[in-house]
Amino acid sequence: MLKKILVSSICATLVVASNIEDGVKLYENKDYVNSYKIFKSEVDKSKSNSIVNFYLALNAKALGLFEEAMIMFERVLVQDENHQRARLELADTFISLNMLELAKSELDKVLESNPPQNVKENIEKMFAFIESKDKKDFSKVTVSAGFGYDTNLNSNPGREELINYMQNEYKMDKQNVQADDKIEDTFLQESLFVSYVYDIGNKGGYFIDNSFTMYNQNYFDNSDFDLTYLSVSSGLGFLGDGYKIDIPISADKILYSGSSLMDSLSIGAKFQKPLIEEMFLTTGVKAQKKYYKKEIDSSKNSNFNEAFISLSKKFDENMVSIGYAYAKETLSKDVDTKFIDKSINSYKIAYFRDFDIFDLMISCNLRDVDYEDTYSKDSGEKRMDLYKSYQLNVSKELMSNLSVMFNANYIDNSSKYLPVEYEKEMYSINLNYIY
Repeated sequence: MLKKILVSSICATLVVASNIEDGVKLYENKDYVNSYKIFKSEVDKSKSNSIVNFYLALNAKALGLFEEAMIMFERVLVQDENHQRARLELADTFISLNMLELAKSELDKVLESNPPQNVKENIEKMFAFIESKDKKDFSKVTVSAGFGYDTNLNSNPGREELINYMQNEYKMDKQNVQADDKIEDTFLQESLFVSYVYDIGNKGGYFIDNSFTMYNQNYFDNSDFDLTYLSVSSGLGFLGDGYKIDIPISADKILYSGSSLMDSLSIGAKFQKPLIEEMFLTTGVKAQKKYYKKEIDSSKNSNFNEAFISLSKKFDENMVSIGYAYAKETLSKDVDTKFIDKSINSYKIAYFRDFDIFDLMISCNLRDVDYEDTYSKDSGEKRMDLYKSYQLNVSKELMSNLSVMFNANYIDNSSKYLPVEYEKEMYSINLNYIY
């Protein structure tokens, strides 16, 4: 009888050991869900196994179950008060739960044990993060400067081409209607982005987000194509438990060839939330009023409304993002709506990868534009545009806060309204500094 009991006990121990080994492997492979299930099952059988308790806590923390993780890490420390890894993980869990004073206390205890230098450095970073959580205001300045090459500045039709096209009654199949000859040129580009966020809540909650953006693109030999974009934005936001809401109000200005082209005012709402492990949702709406300068055509002032949604998913060092937006633009006044009234469907897919020596981004953008009141007089065919953009971006950190970025972009715009058909390539290289 005793022999049977011993054999049974040994078998049970071997099964537990095998389950623990499987659970550890799953955790190391970042399969937190299945690893959690194994250790959850084991802890129900024995609450005294510190290894089971520790790995259950690690999995719970990885899955965002911070309160359960806190309880399990504390149980490990009751069993072994010198388990400094558990104490460090507990401190990190306290930070996630916004229990900052408790986190500081646990970090001090780890430091008292004289840990290795790399652990001390991590603790210093955690203290710095805790200090930043106590801050009320946050600012960021990004400056970028560089140069680029554009294979086709003259992507818009010239006046003569438009007149010829209209005199031929907008015949959609008239192949001899072309834009002006291509113009190639190099350009300088500079950008400035300033962000200032003020927390008006208590360690989270409501905040005010302000920003200023300026972008200049100046051509060496063709200043008539110089472009300047200015934007000022301010809005109220709310950071909740696992989600974020922004309600920005923006004023934008576009200058072309040194003269004011268009002003706009907009208000929007954006919602961000993690869905499952390493997957994030962003969705929102925007209402914009566009004001064209009188010397251009103030009768073309329009209302632009947009709704958008995107999903992003991380896979280790990789991330994939897909997005869709629907927009509607209509004239503000009851005049000729040709070339203004339109509906726009936009699609985007992007791939990001962090390599050891550089970061990579590849994206594809498609924009399908339906001009709802622009028809061919001879065939009755509606104007439809399809804008395609393929982009490659490579960036490398040179030193702290300083990076270099290379960008290549191919653009193709096909249309049933031939004068606006074009294709071009753009290449640029920039230095970026973040303060």
